[in-house]
Amino acid sequence: MNERIQEIISLLLEKPDIKVTEMMDKLALTRRQVNYTIGLINEDLKAHGLSPIKRHSNGTFTYTDKLQELLVADKNLNNNFPNKNRAEMILLYLICNVDYVSLDDLTAIVHYSKTTILQDLRIAEQTVNKCHLNLKYNRSRGYFLQGSEEQILRLATNIILQSSDNLAGNLLEKFAINKDIVKISLNLITKFEAKFQVSFSDKYFNNLKLLVQIIVSRGLVCKSDLKVDGFIAKTKEYQYLRKLTELSNIGDFYIKWIALEILSSNVFDKNNSEYSPDEIELFGFVHQIVEGFKSRTLVNIQDQSRFEKRLLNHLRPACFRVKYRLPSIETLNLDNDKDEQLLVDIIKDLIKPLEQWIGTKFSEDEVKLLTYYFGYLLFDNANSQKISNAKYSAVVVCSNGIIMSNILIKILKNIFPEISFLGTMSSREFFESDHDFNVVFSNMPLKTKLRNYIVKPNMTSTEKTTLRYRVLKDLGLEKVDYQLNALLNLIAKYAKVDNEAKLRNEIISILLSDYEKNDRKGEDAGELPNLLNYIKEKYIKVISSKKTDWKDALYQALEPLIEDNKVEDQYYFELVDQISNRYNYSFLGQDMAIPHAVPEKGIKDDGISLLISHYPIKLPYGKKVRIIAPIAFFHMDRYLNAINQLADLSTNDREINKLLNTNTSEQAFTILKEYVERGD
Repeated sequence: MNERIQEIISLLLEKPDIKVTEMMDKLALTRRQVNYTIGLINEDLKAHGLSPIKRHSNGTFTYTDKLQELLVADKNLNNNFPNKNRAEMILLYLICNVDYVSLDDLTAIVHYSKTTILQDLRIAEQTVNKCHLNLKYNRSRGYFLQGSEEQILRLATNIILQSSDNLAGNLLEKFAINKDIVKISLNLITKFEAKFQVSFSDKYFNNLKLLVQIIVSRGLVCKSDLKVDGFIAKTKEYQYLRKLTELSNIGDFYIKWIALEILSSNVFDKNNSEYSPDEIELFGFVHQIVEGFKSRTLVNIQDQSRFEKRLLNHLRPACFRVKYRLPSIETLNLDNDKDEQLLVDIIKDLIKPLEQWIGTKFSEDEVKLLTYYFGYLLFDNANSQKISNAKYSAVVVCSNGIIMSNILIKILKNIFPEISFLGTMSSREFFESDHDFNVVFSNMPLKTKLRNYIVKPNMTSTEKTTLRYRVLKDLGLEKVDYQLNALLNLIAKYAKVDNEAKLRNEIISILLSDYEKNDRKGEDAGELPNLLNYIKEKYIKVISSKKTDWKDALYQALEPLIEDNKVEDQYYFELVDQISNRYNYSFLGQDMAIPHAVPEKGIKDDGISLLISHYPIKLPYGKKVRIIAPIAFFHMDRYLNAINQLADLSTNDREINKLLNTNTSEQAFTILKEYVERGD
C-alpha cells in the first residue's frame, strides 16, 4: 500500500470515530482524495473477501474488525517507504554499510527514482549535520557517513527507536546482514532475558535485535579508542556481556553500546531479586520519591513494596536514556489543566535528587510519563468502585512496558466498570496464553479471533465515550446504558431535537464522567479549591504549654473538626494509631505533622485544622513538631491544590516562623490568608 493508504488506515484504527473533515485536515487532503483512497482500500478488502469501509452522511466511517486483521497480516504493506521515513532509511543503510554506497544501491533498496533519492539525501544531510556527522560524496564511489562512532551509533538508535510500524526492521531484512550476526543478536537478547530474569517490552525487544545487529556489524570492522563510561562499566549487565564469547571479536566500546541499549530498554516484567549496586542506590531514590509523593498528595499506596519495584523497573532504563540523551518510544500529551500541572510540578520537584545523581535533567516526555503513572494513584484513591460477577473479562496487551501497561489498565477499568480486567501482558505473553478472557485491549493490532480494540493512554473525553459505546454495543451490553435511552425518550416528549446524534454523544460524555469523578458539591469542576476552602479561623488553636502530651495535642488539634461535624470521634483513634506506627509518613517540612486517613475511617466532610505550639511536641520514635494539622478530605478528587499549598507553606521558613510566633487564631488565620492570596 502507498503512504496515503497507510496513513488513512492508521487513522481509522487509532480513532474509529474520526470524521472525513478531520481526516482531510490531519492529512492535508481534499474530500475527493480521501474518497478515492477509501475506494482503493475497499478494492483491496474486496479482493480478500472482506466487507468495505462505509462512509455515512454525517462524515463518519464504519468498518469490520477484519480490517485490523488485514493490517496485522501486513498484506502488501510497506512495499515502499513514506516520504518522511526514506531519508532516515537511507541513513540506516549507510550506517550498516561502513564503506561507500552508490546511488544505484540506494535506489535498489528503497525502490524510488534517482531524482527522489537525491532529494532524500539532502534531507538526510541536514539530519547528519545536526548529529555532528558528515555525509561525504565521491563521484566514483558514492556516499559515506563520516564522524565519531559514538555519534553514528546514537543516530542509529534515534532512527530505530523513533521509526514507526517497524519500517527499520523491514528495511534491515533487505540489507541482507550476515546471518551469523542476526543469530548472534537474537541469541544474545534471549540469553540475557534468561540470565537476568527480565522480559523486555515488545517494542524494545524488536528494536534491540536491530540495534545489536548494527553494533556488532560495525564492531567487527570499525575501531574506537573511546573509553567505557564508569556509570555503565559498574553494571552487572555490562560485566556479563564482556564475558560472552559471541562478543569476543569486538572492542569494549561496542560492548558498552550494546549494554547501553539494553540498560535503556523498557522491561515488561523483572523477577530477579538480586540487585546490582546501582539498582540498590536507585532504590533509595525510588523510595524517597514515593514517600514524598505520599506526603504531597496524601495517597495511601497499597502494596507499596511492589509499587516501588515496578517503579524501579521503569526508572532505571529511564535514567540511562536521560543520562545518555537517548529517546523514549513512549510519549504522552497531557492536557494543560491545573490539577495535571500541579502533578507535573510535584514530580519535577521529587526527582531533583535523582537528576543530581545522574547529572542530567529528565526530559518533558519522561516527566509526563511519571506524572501520568503517579496520577492514577490519585484516581485509585478517589474512586475504588468495583464490579463483581462481570459477564466479560479482558486483558490489556501493551508493547511499551510496565508503566504504560498500568496506565492503560487503570484508564480502561475506569471506562468499563462492567468488564473484569485480569491484568496486563506483552504480545509475546498474549500469544502464549490460554485465552481465558473474551476481550483484548491493546495499543497495536493483534492477529487474534478475540475482539481486539486499539487504545492509547491519552484518549480524549470524546474518544473514551466513543470507545465505551462501541464496546458495549459489540458485547451486547446496551442495557448498561439504560439511563441514556431513558433520558433521550424523556427529552423527546417535551422538546424537539435537531441533532439527536450530537445530543446522544454529549449525554454519554456526561454519564461517563460519573465513572471518573465524584460529586463536587457545586464547585466549579475547572477550579481546584485552595487551602482557605478547608481552613477556617475557628479551626486554629495556639498553645503555650512546655510539656504537652502528643495525644492531648492531637485531640486539641482535631477538636474543632469534631465540633463542626467534619469528622467523627473514631477519627481521633485512627490518627492515634497512625502516629504510633513506626513507618508513619504524615509530615511536611521540619515542623509540621499532617495526620490523615481515608473517608471510611470517620470523615464526614472536608476540613483542615491547625494546632500551633510555642514549644516542640514530642511524637513517637523521636520526631518533634510544633504544628499539628489534622486533615479530613471527604471528596478525594478535589484536594490536590490545597495540600500542595500546605506543603509549600511547610518549607517556607519565613511564614512558618510567623505562625509559630502568633498568639491567637485570628493572627494565624490572617497570615495564612495573606500567604494564599499572594500565591507564594
